[in-house]
Amino acid sequence: MRKDATIPISAYAVPTRIAVATLRAALTQFGIRYRTIRGTWGELTEIRLADVGAGRGTLEIADRDFSLFHGPDEHTGWSIFSRDEHRVCLSNPIYIAGNGRTVVGCAADSFAAAAAVAGHIAAYQAPVHGPLRPDHVWEECTGPNRHCKKAHRQGRTVHIIPAAFADSSHLVLPTNHYTSEEKARSAVAYARRTAAIITTNEQLYEARRLRQPYRLLPGWIDPTRR
Repeated sequence: MRKDATIPISAYAVPTRIAVATLRAALTQFGIRYRTIRGTWGELTEIRLADVGAGRGTLEIADRDFSLFHGPDEHTGWSIFSRDEHRVCLSNPIYIAGNGRTVVGCAADSFAAAAAVAGHIAAYQAPVHGPLRPDHVWEECTGPNRHCKKAHRQGRTVHIIPAAFADSSHLVLPTNHYTSEEKARSAVAYARRTAAIITTNEQLYEARRLRQPYRLLPGWIDPTRR
């Protein structure tokens, strides 16, 4: 076997009381496909970027000992590296937690690692909108909810709901009501270029406070509904 060969081990039964089970649950919450492989140095969780429409190469997750199958109470932090299609490491870790010696909270670290993966994927995915997945526009919206009725009285009769991105994440606007279709579509185009990707409750609250557009990744649950 070649030195750099990898052996998929995703099909192996994984006990729930190990760190990789927590990581897998977090990745699944964000809708991220993955597989677990055994590489040159040990086990790691791999996300193939082509599978999620985010270019070529892979993201690889493991701890500093290339371990996945340790207990949550022995977890010292995940690291995530980006590799090109030739398996060459491209940069410093896109995410790293802990110091490799001190135990860190496995659930919180796994969620943060999955959010970092989701953010990386979202940054490299092109939005799908226009003829393939159109924004929904109503030119004379009068309801049914109170926001629609109030906007109509104010002369903002055009209601637009932006199409989802290719990764099924959603664009949230400060308002969905505008005085013309041109202004509505312009606002959506600007928001697609500038919207922050929300990974923490604090970012969400700040975007709402400042009335800025933001992007919610798949699996995100509003704090009021948790």
